[in-house]
Amino acid sequence: MKSLKSIFQIGVVFAAIVQVSVAGPVRKPSAPIARDANKIIKGKNFDRFVVIVLENTDYDDALKQPYLGSLGNRDNAVLLTEYSAVTHPSQPNYIAMIKGNTHGVFFDFDSTLSDRTIVDLLEDKHISWKSYAENYSGGCKLDSKQDHGLYARKHVPFVSFTTITSNPARCANIVPATQLDDDIANNAVPQFVFYTPNMKDDGHDTNTDTAAKWLESFLEPRLKQSAFYDNTLILITFDEQENYISLHNHVYAALIGGAVKRSVRTDSNPYSHYSILKTVEENWDLGSLGQNDVDATPFVTKDNGLGDRIKNIVMVMMENRSFDKMAGYFKYSPDINGLTGKEYNLVNTSDPNSAKIYATMDASYIDPDDPNHGIDAVVEQIGIHHPQITGYPGSAFGPFKQNQLTMSGFVQNMIKTHNISTSDLPRIKHVINSFNPADIPVTHALAQNFAIIDHWYASVPGSTQPNRLFAHAATSHGETTTTAGNYLAGYPQKTIFNSLDDAGITWKNYFQQLPSTIVFQQVRKLGFVDNLKSYDHFLADAKTGTLPQYSFVDPTYEKFPS
Repeated sequence: MKSLKSIFQIGVVFAAIVQVSVAGPVRKPSAPIARDANKIIKGKNFDRFVVIVLENTDYDDALKQPYLGSLGNRDNAVLLTEYSAVTHPSQPNYIAMIKGNTHGVFFDFDSTLSDRTIVDLLEDKHISWKSYAENYSGGCKLDSKQDHGLYARKHVPFVSFTTITSNPARCANIVPATQLDDDIANNAVPQFVFYTPNMKDDGHDTNTDTAAKWLESFLEPRLKQSAFYDNTLILITFDEQENYISLHNHVYAALIGGAVKRSVRTDSNPYSHYSILKTVEENWDLGSLGQNDVDATPFVTKDNGLGDRIKNIVMVMMENRSFDKMAGYFKYSPDINGLTGKEYNLVNTSDPNSAKIYATMDASYIDPDDPNHGIDAVVEQIGIHHPQITGYPGSAFGPFKQNQLTMSGFVQNMIKTHNISTSDLPRIKHVINSFNPADIPVTHALAQNFAIIDHWYASVPGSTQPNRLFAHAATSHGETTTTAGNYLAGYPQKTIFNSLDDAGITWKNYFQQLPSTIVFQQVRKLGFVDNLKSYDHFLADAKTGTLPQYSFVDPTYEKFPS
């Protein structure tokens, strides 16, 4: 919205033409430091950092441009999907990139500032730097514009700081962009590079397509030059959104270069222009400027652990089926702790001569009778024999050793629960029957091709609700059974979804009937309304690759297993 910028600037022209802002005591410029341009100070994650800033485009509009959209599909690049600019208009964003705050700048008129910048931190550790600007004549000139307006001072933040412009050695590092290719040819590219395209190439006086085409023509040939590419981290971003109404100020950003070694193609960490400083500071142990760089999120350039390799976690919680019921006869691996066909329950556990009901491989999709899910019934079913147990509910129990769980009471409890005749063996046996793998091909195929866990246990030996409470909050808040009357009041404990939100990690609860998370008081927030979506949204998000980082899926309670 360049017209809105113009209106804003006209409104403040009477207030100031040149802004002078001083934060703290003015420091005497550092003495010139002699450096070998070819000397490389090794960094933790990269040896060179290049910043290229384009102009005034919303994230979605930039992503539609073919070249910009393609960068996230490359092996040496990653798209930063949650990168934010700092403010409006342009100049304070550029100031923030090297200072750590906007220094009180709130318009695009020439600003004269005096304080520490990233240059001070770099030079303290003898890290070389340069600011390359297209259509700039050099000589540390402070003109607002040069070369018929193609160069704009407001996009070159280094010339706004007297701590830089009053130092001849530092002035010599603000150079015309044509010097970059000379530095590449001489293997003398500095370790911190800030590259400013002219007002047409950056899209300011043209459009995003022009900026993207310029970027492609500028970047691709230089990526083939080892002096520019090897172990280099290149950030491509925009200074601000075109849309001034949005509070997010969401802009496109991508990392590319020889230092990018990520197995994922998108990164949804909450980055901002302050991340530039934080990344450089941590890479070379520079300390900080003590501003917004302190708490900024540094760019992740390498896969350092499991969290870096996982883009999305999707959890689907099904109902009321044991491992043996579903996978007891998965025989593709001898390591699976399943069934042998010799397992059985007695009709009466007190009578060793009563009928034996064997665990066969002919389970039905819908059992004729539902096993009792109450905690006392489950204790009988799994055959707990433990000196602490004297009665249920309310007794202390667990942890148990495997030999204390006899798994001997399923048949007996089924007969008792549904008053089934002990002679009605076809009806009784369903409680311990297992599925034939051919009858559940999807589940079987997933197990064969991925990992299967054969020692995963529910948190509570009981019914649905306390176990779902544990899954979302690591506690059932004392609930040991499914008590529908407690749903309306809601449970007060903090959930994983609150922790995810606090950490800036995206999540959604997709559901076919009801979202299981609405039983929590802390999820019943207006701000979480968009996190509860129907299953159709899950299918659409999965298809378009826009799933959140954590998804919990609640299927309907009435579908057959597959």
